[in-house]
Amino acid sequence: MRERQPPIWEPVEQIVERYLRPDQCHQWPLDPFFPLDVRFLRLNRKYDVPLHRPDHLEIVYLEAGEVGYQVGDRTCVLRKGDTIVVGDGIFHRCLRTDAVSAEVCSTVLSFRPEMISPGSPLGDDLRYLLPFSKQSSTFGNVIPADRGVASDVLTFVDRINQELPASTDRAQLSVRTYLKVILLSVVNYYASCHESRELILRGHDDLARLKSLFDYMTNHASDPIPVEDAARLAAMSPAYFMHFFRRATGTSFVNYLNNFRVMRAQQMLADTDKNIAEISYQCGFCSQSYLGVVFKRFVGVSPFAYREISKKSVDKKSRLD
Repeated sequence: MRERQPPIWEPVEQIVERYLRPDQCHQWPLDPFFPLDVRFLRLNRKYDVPLHRPDHLEIVYLEAGEVGYQVGDRTCVLRKGDTIVVGDGIFHRCLRTDAVSAEVCSTVLSFRPEMISPGSPLGDDLRYLLPFSKQSSTFGNVIPADRGVASDVLTFVDRINQELPASTDRAQLSVRTYLKVILLSVVNYYASCHESRELILRGHDDLARLKSLFDYMTNHASDPIPVEDAARLAAMSPAYFMHFFRRATGTSFVNYLNNFRVMRAQQMLADTDKNIAEISYQCGFCSQSYLGVVFKRFVGVSPFAYREISKKSVDKKSRLD
């Protein structure tokens, strides 16, 4: 492994506010083909970062200094070596501080769930994401520096950064592997904490109860799956199923199913020559136009644009290989 390269620090105000929508969603410009990014941010202690909620998952490592931090309605002080785990849709920000301390710098790993596995993560792959899906108003987002997680986070984030932009298959495999090591370290931490152990253990049990549904989704991607049928596969009433599914995965069944189908469509757009209408049908969408609406909402570009970008990406990888 190469020695760590000196980070290139960027002002946080240029990173957060540039991609902040009016509804306070922080829409990070992740690569739709490989949605993961590492940034090194210099925090301005003289003002509050705008309160925002990410459209992705974040792991933040405080490299230097000390700063106030708000997540939801709670505030705390972050110190060097502390790690922050933030789920998508969780409001958070760094706060202004008058404390005299060294320059405040953080390393931020941003990614979307599909980085765990090609296509939407199901079953065992979802277990890596339990610390994100189980977040609530009482969840301990901050992992103190002395709990042994910090060294894994910094080591493997640096390894990920060395592989970026991950333009080859080998580099992409390496990044996914390093990400799983980081997430496993985070899961193990929360499973060992008295405050969160029950949440994590219940999360494993909840996902196990959904195995039949996940298997059905994998094998019947083109079929309609109404909530009533999904509830039956999980042996629950529809009302309880909707509550249970959100508790288990952190999102609604309809949103999860649409995301699952969009990621299937992404794979087919990139790996096959099938026309978009056929892909729409095989991924369970009622029409090509509806696929376009849902696809753009999740990916940020149309299916046609995604395919064109994919072709250029493949050509670039071929030249590098």
